[in-house]
Amino acid sequence: MKTETSVGLALGTLLAALSVGLNVLRGDPHLVLSFPSVALLLVPALAICIASRSRRGTARRAIVAFGLHIATVAALTFAVLFAFFAWLWLASASVHLMLFGFVITFAPTLIVGALAAAGCGRFLTRSA
Repeated sequence: MKTETSVGLALGTLLAALSVGLNVLRGDPHLVLSFPSVALLLVPALAICIASRSRRGTARRAIVAFGLHIATVAALTFAVLFAFFAWLWLASASVHLMLFGFVITFAPTLIVGALAAAGCGRFLTRSA
């Protein structure tokens, strides 16, 4: 398994665990939030920037591709785990609800991850 895939799986699982934990702490049986805390949106960006530091000295394109791979795998893992959690928590077998939970979790995670990858690519190659 490639390094970026492993980091992406770990990041997606971490995001899902944080989201589930914060939702359980809220204790509302009728509401599930993919990002119960806005600070949770910073986790993918920080993780991608920290992981991208290992690629310092390589081409900008390689750093951005590394970060995008992590972001995509993390977003996919987080979205699948969150949709499953929402299905269990809300006790609903609605396919529409699971699809909505998947999209509303996947899109922001991927966007934040892509922006972090682009920023890290620019930052890590500027000083090289």
